[in-house]
Amino acid sequence: MTLVERLAAEMAEAYKWGGKHRWPMVEKYPQYDVIREIGTALYSIGGEAAMREAVYSVAEKKSEYASMLGFMF
Repeated sequence: MTLVERLAAEMAEAYKWGGKHRWPMVEKYPQYDVIREIGTALYSIGGEAAMREAVYSVAEKKSEYASMLGFMF
């Protein structure tokens, strides 16, 4: 599984969890640390451009993910 695929899977879980828990601050999400780790890995591979490309790719699946990632990355 690529980092982008993993990010998409984690975001899907985060979105479900957030909805169930009335959208708390993102730091409270159980997926938060993993999503931050993925962001750090993407940044180490290709800098901000790699992170941006991942956000665009994941946002194609669900547009709300892009705004959530803005708070998580």
